[in-house]
Amino acid sequence: MYQVKIQLENDALIIRGSPEESVGCVLRGYVELKATETIKVKSIQMNLLGKMKIQWNEPLPGHLAESFDSHSFGSLSYKLKVTVERPAFSPNTHHRRLFWVHRQLPRPEDDDAMEISNEWDDKLSYRMSVPGRIYKRGQEIPIYYELLPATDTHLRHISCFLKEYLTSPSHQDSRIVQFFRDHEHQGHRTLKVPSSPSAIQTDCDHALIKIQHQLKFNMSLIRHGQLLEVRASMPIKIMTEPDELPTYENAWQTSPYSSPITPLDGVALDYFSIPLPAYEL
Repeated sequence: MYQVKIQLENDALIIRGSPEESVGCVLRGYVELKATETIKVKSIQMNLLGKMKIQWNEPLPGHLAESFDSHSFGSLSYKLKVTVERPAFSPNTHHRRLFWVHRQLPRPEDDDAMEISNEWDDKLSYRMSVPGRIYKRGQEIPIYYELLPATDTHLRHISCFLKEYLTSPSHQDSRIVQFFRDHEHQGHRTLKVPSSPSAIQTDCDHALIKIQHQLKFNMSLIRHGQLLEVRASMPIKIMTEPDELPTYENAWQTSPYSSPITPLDGVALDYFSIPLPAYEL
């Protein structure tokens, strides 16, 4: 009896910078073959699965698309495959190992507070603000709003949605990730960005996939018995922060036996589904 495994120093890699300027990163590890008795082996092969062949322990190019795994959107994943080729009439052994590629872009210098304000047809004045435009998974987004309807206009409610937009060469869709509804004219509320990678993706802009996020505000009004709705939007970014993942320079300190990605701790509200195939390098 024997067993073969792929051991990685780090199964979550970070590509720093945009696809045009990034120098990429390095995938390191080793193949472990354990045998309880003497066996004959014809060869051992280890490949990065897909159409593009990259030899083991060579740098990954910086233009790779980021990994993601969403119940609604589909997935984009990378896998390693090792094959122990046996002599004739002896079965070969295969082992696959999934790893993740994340992109960490430089944090923009203009992460200032954002505010939108407007007056709609002399029926409603509104103002919404957030303390910044960049957030990470698990972080709360503080939202302040103030609504001033005209004397003959009644506010039914205000709703705020954190929406995720996906654009690929063949699809364009969106989903609601989080939301709240309130009936007050003024208030402070928070929306928490989910911690799970499947519940929300980070922003990315790649030839294969583009993911963006917005805060959408819907204000429902009644005027002379007629229902009215006013809408406003505010773009934000969900980004990978340096403290979310270990840098590759420190990857050697991590154990190759460590568990893979963080277990899912929440599922986003799925309002659509598109059949995006898995992408394997």
